Amino acid sequence: MADFAPPAIKLPQRELEVLSLAAQGLTDKQISAHLNISRDTVGTYWRRIMLRYQASSRTEVVAKAMEMRIAENANASKSEHERLLQEMHDRSEAQAKELAQRNLLSAIQEALVGYLEGATSAEVVLGGLVRLLMEQTHSSIGFVLEAALSDSKSCAKTGVAFIQDANGDERSEQLSETDIASLRALCEQAHGQEILILQPKNDSLCHLSIEDKSVPIRTFLGVPVHSKGEPIGMVAVANTAEVYDANRVEHLQPLTSTCAALLAAMRASLMRRASDLESKETTANLIALLDSLDDAVVFIDDKRRVRFVNRAYCESFAPGMSPQEVVGQGTQALYERFRTLWPASEEMRAQAQEVIARGEPVLNESVQTSDGRKFLRDFQPVRLGAERIGHVWKFRQID
Repeated sequence: MADFAPPAIKLPQRELEVLSLAAQGLTDKQISAHLNISRDTVGTYWRRIMLRYQASSRTEVVAKAMEMRIAENANASKSEHERLLQEMHDRSEAQAKELAQRNLLSAIQEALVGYLEGATSAEVVLGGLVRLLMEQTHSSIGFVLEAALSDSKSCAKTGVAFIQDANGDERSEQLSETDIASLRALCEQAHGQEILILQPKNDSLCHLSIEDKSVPIRTFLGVPVHSKGEPIGMVAVANTAEVYDANRVEHLQPLTSTCAALLAAMRASLMRRASDLESKETTANLIALLDSLDDAVVFIDDKRRVRFVNRAYCESFAPGMSPQEVVGQGTQALYERFRTLWPASEEMRAQAQEVIARGEPVLNESVQTSDGRKFLRDFQPVRLGAERIGHVWKFRQID
């Protein structure tokens, strides 16, 4: 590593190590083994290095690093040195922008493919895109914040911070409610802006408690995200090593649009789960209510299988069986098992089949069991919209 002089551009330690080993001819696999990091991490460092050098290939990075060192060591005048650097910058600026856009779109496409194939959750993909935003803006902290659904209710597991340490290693952490409130207060300053940039000269914007340490937020770049015209949250980064410039982040629009879609998907998913949970609770309450009735109740679906039965029904017409044992049984099997409960059972069964076929409600029909018990029987078809999905029998003992 000593044979390669540090490049003119100041790199973090890890990026410098990767570039130095590459200059010695090591492959990514060898660099990964030498630094004891994954090949994916090596690739991440390479993308950052190419972004800093505005290079389109790793070979160009090494060449530019050598070129900068030679230029720095050359006994050229300051004006000539600046002219050469400016010329290099002007020549590669268009290429760098195109490369950055291409890399960005490629990363977004790869992330979305994983999500659409079900291999990655929306939360994980969103986190990866925030890390990409951090990389593009040279920021040490990134955030995902979601707008509240109402004054008292929020949705989606957001309020996640992504932190990068001095070595470029990253981790994520769930923020406290206090920190989320502080960040949302910053976001509220957007006032309909497409991009919110806050970078006071002499003071920090707020402090966050991260790993029991107070971390000042000195600069802040927030991009509000919308779904169907409604603000649903903000993707943000903070504490850049440079200066946030709205003109320099124009190409991030595909990234922020993707974040908006993912936040909307997370919110819709959680709202569906909340609705399903509410539906299950309602169903459980209804079942508990029916189970407490003295009347015998059974619900049979359109395939002639028992879908619900209360204890009173089992005690009256399926002795020795629990509701759990009856549910799922076919009506034919139950009829064969308990046919002796009814006098003239075949005639009663034919009459019941006729009632079911008509599909009209029947109330207070008098029936009697073989042991002399008398009941008033009700029949009620069950429909979902225009589709008939089953029917309910209810029996009230009168003697």
